Amino acid sequence: GVVFDACLNAPDWTPLPGAARFIILEVNALPASALQGYALLKTLADSGAFVGVGLLGNAAACDQLLAACKRFLDPAFTRAVYSVAHEDDAFAALAVRMAHEETGLTARYQA
Repeated sequence: GVVFDACLNAPDWTPLPGAARFIILEVNALPASALQGYALLKTLADSGAFVGVGLLGNAAACDQLLAACKRFLDPAFTRAVYSVAHEDDAFAALAVRMAHEETGLTARYQA
């Protein structure tokens, strides 16, 4: 299942047994956001289920949350957590560069 814009304590969300799970967690600059994010990651790590986690949002907050995971959580779980918070500049540059190339439904890459 796919859940969009769910609260971390959403009572109606139950992961499907045996399904591969990937969570995208947006972290903002408020301390409460990082604390909620860490609580969720700790719960996931303790569950033993394989989960891939992508962190996005405020880069400093994502770095802090990732550092806390590396310090306090199981290394096997932590290897499945990564931050894409610093990728905004690369995606923005690519979008600007490609804007003139994609002019229709049949746009193709040209070197």
